[in-house]
This record gives sequence, structure tokens and C-alpha cells, in this order.
Amino acid sequence: MITTLLLIPWLWYENHFGFFDQAWTERDQGAEWHYVGMQKPDPDAESITLQCIDEDTGEPCGERYVLWKLKKK
Repeated sequence: MITTLLLIPWLWYENHFGFFDQAWTERDQGAEWHYVGMQKPDPDAESITLQCIDEDTGEPCGERYVLWKLKKK
């Protein structure tokens, strides 16, 4: 049970390692998080996107989007 609780977050982190590595590097260089509202993700930037899911079918609906961006001061 505990193994499962630890395994799921670890797998999610491993899947998004590039994002976290880039975010930590930019934060060390002085970048800060800014709320930008629903925007299309920048194709040149690492990001973790969101997308709505239809409750009835369980299928994705709409386009992927981001709410926060890391911007340098």
C-alpha cells in the first residue's frame, strides 16, 4: 500500500523531469511564476498542460492550456 502511494507521485515526477529541471534552473536565474490565465502552451517551453475531460464519455475536450508561466524579472 505504501509502495503504491510513493510510486505514483514518483512516476509522475519522472515523466515531467524536464519541466522541473528547467523550472529550477530558471528560478535560480531570478525568474518568478506569473498567473497568465488560460493560454495555449508555448511550444518552445517545457510545460505541464491542463485539459478538460467530458464527464459522460471520459474523453478529452477542448485544447490543452497553461495557467502559470515562469518569467524572468
